[in-house]
Amino acid sequence: MARTSPTQTEVASSYTLWIEHFDTLGIDSREDFDAMPFAEKMAMLEFGFGADVDIESAPPMTPERAAEVEIMYSRAEAATAIVTAAVQWRKYPTNWQAALTQAIDHYVSLPR
Repeated sequence: MARTSPTQTEVASSYTLWIEHFDTLGIDSREDFDAMPFAEKMAMLEFGFGADVDIESAPPMTPERAAEVEIMYSRAEAATAIVTAAVQWRKYPTNWQAALTQAIDHYVSLPR
């Protein structure tokens, strides 16, 4: 049986497929897409659809789902920034508080 939907790798490689199957709200411009590392695109797809899930068998990327994924991914990035600031504090105990406070404030300000 012929495959009818693109793989996550194909979606991460093509702006046309990206906006058709993942970024249905058009949040990312062509320039943003081109500047984004391939690994980050794959991480976003995995975050939104799950690991090794065919795009066809994934839940439909409705505008509501796209907004949820964008919020969840933003919160995950912010949580990573908090951990990074904490690790930096262990390495360099001076000047860490501002970075950590900023990362936490950003995380708390994100929609839930």
